[in-house]
Amino acid sequence: MSGRYELDASESPVFASLGLGVRIWPGTYEDMSQSWLRWTTAEGQLSLTGKERASLEGQRADKEKQRADQAEQEAEKLRSKLKQMGIDP
Repeated sequence: MSGRYELDASESPVFASLGLGVRIWPGTYEDMSQSWLRWTTAEGQLSLTGKERASLEGQRADKEKQRADQAEQEAEKLRSKLKQMGIDP
């Protein structure tokens, strides 16, 4: 593995052999707003911090719970209709 890097279109270094890049990112991290160095993919997409990853996972879990709750409500409606028709589900 070589320690060589190339510059991408935004003049940020990319380490192709690692599939990583790094760039200056103006934003808030740990409640501090300033410019930070952030890892990126070789294509320039920001790598998520642990907090960002946890937030996305929490959002996915909330959506999944809503979907499951809605499915349960639909199933209960169907059970109720079957009972009204004299069918024991």
